[in-house]
Amino acid sequence: IDQLVRSMSLGERALAAFNEPQSGGPIAVDVELLAVRLPAERAGRPSSFELYTKAWWTWFEDPASWQPLPGNSGLEKGVGQRCKRCMSFAASLRCSRCSSTFYCCKACQREDWPVHRVSCRQPASA
Repeated sequence: IDQLVRSMSLGERALAAFNEPQSGGPIAVDVELLAVRLPAERAGRPSSFELYTKAWWTWFEDPASWQPLPGNSGLEKGVGQRCKRCMSFAASLRCSRCSSTFYCCKACQREDWPVHRVSCRQPASA
């Protein structure tokens, strides 16, 4: 998985198949690289890269040992809008009909439309 993710570009999607090391059974993984984030530097603490790397590698272990990836302090305070489909903080596009739902790209908006259209309403005129 590491080699696959490192070889991908943002927005790229890949399907990978391999044998699970412990059981030897086949596993297929559908991976879409939506964003790459590193937390901001914090004085007097381990480097943000070290914290991120430590948490990142837990995601390749037993799910019980997973650790959350550290976030950027500005994003944790709600500075950015989250994409409704992929939850990235890079959501700068709004639904043109209701203007209340945000997306990071046209692809996320298109893929979410079957779900969103059920609740999407034009704002009432004043």
